[in-house]
Amino acid sequence: MKKNPYKYAVNNDHRYLIKLPPYKFFKTDAVYKGQWLNGKRQGRGLQFWVDGSIYQGEWEDDMANGNGRLIHCDGDFYQGQWLKDRAQGFGIFIHQDGQKYEGEWLEDKQHGYGKEENYDFIYEGQFCYGKKHGKGKLIWKEDGSYYEGEFQDGVVQGEGVHFFKNGSKYEGQWVNYKMQGFGKFQNTNGKIYTGNFKNGVKCGYGEMVYPDGKIYKGEWKDNKQNGQGLVILQDGRTGKGIWKDGKIINEEF
Repeated sequence: MKKNPYKYAVNNDHRYLIKLPPYKFFKTDAVYKGQWLNGKRQGRGLQFWVDGSIYQGEWEDDMANGNGRLIHCDGDFYQGQWLKDRAQGFGIFIHQDGQKYEGEWLEDKQHGYGKEENYDFIYEGQFCYGKKHGKGKLIWKEDGSYYEGEFQDGVVQGEGVHFFKNGSKYEGQWVNYKMQGFGKFQNTNGKIYTGNFKNGVKCGYGEMVYPDGKIYKGEWKDNKQNGQGLVILQDGRTGKGIWKDGKIINEEF
């Protein structure tokens, strides 16, 4: 992953920094051990909180600024860049259970480009204030299927393509992880459907091209031909009819 680190103006002039014995803060009981400047934490330092959390890294103007590592009391930890006591820039967050995020941060939230991994999936792409948002790729570990396209507010939404475990492929519009709007579905048996979808199924007008060359153009409902339709045979002959639940009930050839 390409890193795009932010640069911070940390005062590295150690001539003016002093190191004092460990200092305990009255309000929080936190203990700081490190460098100071004009009565403020500045330079390199280590701070312990009463709940067991530990920060080790750079300080400026009495706040975590620059590069540092924060170990939470539950074992989760963040290592990377900081700005005014918040994760900002490039950093890695690893949960105790193995979940991991590596990428850009803004105000303690995943923001920008990053890679997130847990037991179920791997996502690499854009984030906006802690949610998948923009373009990205989502891979499901269990079966290897994956989606590549647009996300909005943490869900699959917009334009994208999904490759299914069995080799089928859908390319088109999505709403809340479901095929919705206009799209193209290619089945492993050679059938190709181009048309409208609703709540993940074929619904509305669509065209199906069959492996033998036959074509159906017409209305669909719940993945089946329903309503008026037109069939174009391999030899060019055409016929109109009315379908119900995938079966023709009135034909005109």
